[in-house]
Amino acid sequence: MVDKLTGWVMQMFQVWREDDPSHVSKINAFDAEEAAKEWARVDDWNSAEYAIVGGREEPTLVVQSADNIVRRFTVTGESVPHYMARERFDTEEAPHA
Repeated sequence: MVDKLTGWVMQMFQVWREDDPSHVSKINAFDAEEAAKEWARVDDWNSAEYAIVGGREEPTLVVQSADNIVRRFTVTGESVPHYMARERFDTEEAPHA
């Protein structure tokens, strides 16, 4: 896949925790940093503990590109509050200040 704006080509990366090289994940991404972030997102979601986004864990990941360039990343995350408002359409008049 090619990004139409940047011309970057998506490639397959192999990603694993530095302390556990036996569990390798294959991640499609445009660059190694994006692959590391996607690995963290999926790992947090799969564990349902959200240790990375909760700040309890900052794993070091090894990311290897298809052309065998190896890079290391420490991944962190942050929890971002998300608020919603929904207008009410009931028949009672709202109190005035």
